[in-house]
Amino acid sequence: MWTGPFRPLRNLKKMASRPTRPPVRFLDRPVSAELPLLGLGRLFGGLGTAALGAILVRLGLSPALPLWRLAPVRLRRLEEQFRRRRLGRSLRRFQLNRIADKQRAGSYFGLRHGLGLPVRGQRTHSNGRSARRIRAF
Repeated sequence: MWTGPFRPLRNLKKMASRPTRPPVRFLDRPVSAELPLLGLGRLFGGLGTAALGAILVRLGLSPALPLWRLAPVRLRRLEEQFRRRRLGRSLRRFQLNRIADKQRAGSYFGLRHGLGLPVRGQRTHSNGRSARRIRAF
């Protein structure tokens, strides 16, 4: 059995002849029908594998199941679970608003964010420059 980083292209003819499925609408967005359910977290952002796995277990779904195999009722239930959470831009906006609130309140965390320094107690004597350069938030 071949164990390299890429799959060998032995079945190229079979793959080319296989019909492609039309995309599935998920959260008002076209998503590849072949995508396994565990890939949805990365696609929408803000939902890790642990949280997504918990949702799938709650709904009784396998993480490896492709989207096209879901019945419309189960797809709607999964969409409801996704809509209850902050994902993508909404999550980013929420985080930025919380940081802005801390800055307006004049808290120590807000001050550190404003100066571009580490916020969670990291040392700055030898490593503060990289934290200012990264500027994650």
